[in-house]
Amino acid sequence: MRHNFALSRSQIVTLVSGLAFLGLVIFAGGLLSGVYWQLRDNESRVEAITADPVSPPEPVPEPASVEPRKTLEPADEEIEPVPPEPVPPEPVRAKPVREKPVHARPARPEARPDSGRRVYELQLELFRVEANATRLVDELRGQGYEPFIVEVLSSAGAPRYTVRIGAYRSLAEAEAAQAELEARGNQETVIRYRDASEP
Repeated sequence: MRHNFALSRSQIVTLVSGLAFLGLVIFAGGLLSGVYWQLRDNESRVEAITADPVSPPEPVPEPASVEPRKTLEPADEEIEPVPPEPVPPEPVRAKPVREKPVHARPARPEARPDSGRRVYELQLELFRVEANATRLVDELRGQGYEPFIVEVLSSAGAPRYTVRIGAYRSLAEAEAAQAELEARGNQETVIRYRDASEP
C-alpha cells in the first residue's frame, strides 16, 4: 500500500503562513519577556539605592588658630639675687680622750756644794722606755728608798733612762748602801760618780 504525501499549492501556502505566524508570535513573546526582565532589574536597583542612601562626607574641622607667643618685656627694675641662708655646721662630737697618768719624775738629790769633790750614786737599771723606769722607781719607793731617773743618750743619740739611788760623799758609803740594797734581793748595781758642783 502506497501513501501519497504530495501537498497542493494551497496547502503549502497555508503551512508557510502558519509557520511564519508562529515564528512571529515566538519573537514577540521573547521581546516582551526581555523588556519585562529589564524593567524588573531597573526597579530592584532603584529600591537598593533608596534603601541605603549614601551618607554625605563629614565636614573636616578647621585648624584652631594658634595665638603668637608673647615675649616678656624686661622689667624696669633689676631683681637682686637673694643669697642662700647659711646652713649651720653640725656639731662634731669630740671623742673622749683617755688621759694617761703622768708620773712625776723624782728629783735628783742635791749634793753638798763641795767643789772638786765627787758624789757617788747607785745605778740599778737602764731602760729604753721611761714607763719601765718609772715602774722600778715605784717598787723601790715601796722598800723605803728614794730613787730617781736620770736621762742619758746612747752612742746613737737615742734617749735612755737610768734608775739611780743616793748622793753619797764617799765611795765607802756608796759600797755599804750597795751591799744593803743587794742583800734585800735587788739586782746588782753599778756605782757612778759625778762632781758635786754638777746638777
